[in-house]
Amino acid sequence: MFEEARVCAEPVFKHTEEFLTTTAESLAQKNGWETRYVLSLQQGEMERVLKDGVLLDRKKVEERYSCTAILSYKDGQSFLVGEEAESMEKNMVKGITEGILKGATAYGGKVTGTVRIVLDPSKAEHFQEGDILVTGMTRPEYLSLIKKSVAFVTDAGGVLSHAAIVARELRKPCVIGTQRATKILKDGDLVEVDANQGVVTILKRLS
Repeated sequence: MFEEARVCAEPVFKHTEEFLTTTAESLAQKNGWETRYVLSLQQGEMERVLKDGVLLDRKKVEERYSCTAILSYKDGQSFLVGEEAESMEKNMVKGITEGILKGATAYGGKVTGTVRIVLDPSKAEHFQEGDILVTGMTRPEYLSLIKKSVAFVTDAGGVLSHAAIVARELRKPCVIGTQRATKILKDGDLVEVDANQGVVTILKRLS
C-alpha cells in the first residue's frame, strides 16, 4: 500500500520541480542572473524575492553555489559556505581507504560495470547500455537511464524510495543509502556492485 502511494506521489515532485525551475528562470532573466544561482536561494530568501523582487548579493550566492553544506538539527539548521563547507565534506568522505562503499540492499544481484555519475538526467549523453548509474536519488526522469544500466547506486533513499521501488519492479541490482557514492566514485571507475551484501567495491580507478 505504501509503495503504491509513493508511486502516486512521484508526479508531485516532478511538477513542483518544474514550477520552481520556471520561476527561477524568469527571475534570472529579469535580474541578469544565471538560473542555477536563483535555485541556490533558501526558502525564506526565495519568498522575499517573490514578495519584494530583491535578490541577495550575487557574490555571496556564487560562493554558495560552489560549495555549501546544510546541517539539520532537531531545533534548526546550520548553513556552511566555502571553506567551512569544504572542510565538512572532507570529514564526511574520509575513511574510505579500501575502495569499499556500504549501503542497503534495494534489490539483490552482483554485477561489474563502469560508473556513470548522473546528477541531471537531461545531461547524460555519455551514459551507455550496461553502465552503472550512480546518483544522489532517482526520480521518474531517471527511468530511461535505469533501464539502460546493469545496476544503480544512490547516496540517499530507503526501502520506499523511488530507486528501491523501481529496482524491485525491474529486478535490477541496486544499493541505496551509501551517503557518499557520488563523492567517492568517479565517472569511468570500474566497480563491482554486490547488492546482495549492499557493497560497492572499486576495482579500477579512472586514470
